[in-house]
Amino acid sequence: MTSLGFWPIWKRNTLCIILRLFLSCLNKDICLQ
Repeated sequence: MTSLGFWPIWKRNTLCIILRLFLSCLNKDICLQ
């Protein structure tokens, strides 16, 4: 996880956004079942 400190900020932000979208999609799928 320490390697994330060397990443550019925009790359980290994109990863966070993708993770959030992915998790929200998972939550919706779980709720719909």
